Amino acid sequence: MIAFWVVCAVEWTQRFLGVIPDPRFWSLIAFVFTVYGGLQIFRLNRRGKRSRGIDPRVNAFRVMSEVFADGKGNFHNVKMLAAGVDNVLVNETGVYAVQVKHRSGSGTIERGRDGEIIFGGRLRDGRLLEAAAHATQPVQELLATHFDNPPIVRPLVVLVGDWTVQPEPGETSVGVVSVDGLPDYFRRQAAALNAEEVDRVSACFRSLAA
Repeated sequence: MIAFWVVCAVEWTQRFLGVIPDPRFWSLIAFVFTVYGGLQIFRLNRRGKRSRGIDPRVNAFRVMSEVFADGKGNFHNVKMLAAGVDNVLVNETGVYAVQVKHRSGSGTIERGRDGEIIFGGRLRDGRLLEAAAHATQPVQELLATHFDNPPIVRPLVVLVGDWTVQPEPGETSVGVVSVDGLPDYFRRQAAALNAEEVDRVSACFRSLAA
């Protein structure tokens, strides 16, 4: 649109001055606009590549590694077993099938009725918790092949973004926590496995990488 206004202004100016149109002038204008447009496209492409190259979930994986870095638990990659699960965490409080999800925006996350998650009091997601619970099935089946009474695999959704998760008053079937709330979440869990059981469960997942 700007180019049309430039053409209009120049044509009227040349007509007013009685100047014969010169194609060299328009070639110069075309060259300037082409260079400017090319530079803008180059900048946008570089910005897009940078944004695509950084996984916003990286910080969540780092925090989880730090939570278990003191030897109080184990952190396992089970992508080959369960595509919907990012990692399995095993410590004295139990076995957790973790899904790390990035949701843009900010505000408070609450639980609604019928298994809904409400983001910022407006956006409702009725599939997140159901999908997290379903994703634990392959992990639970693996443990069932190694234990007569296998520990229950607990789904845990870690939300990345500028969110605050409203705490639940009681136990829930699917845990939901922000990245910053991870350390406190595990501190609040009751012991469920002894040291020997933690080692045996972890050995099942280590065998996947063998």
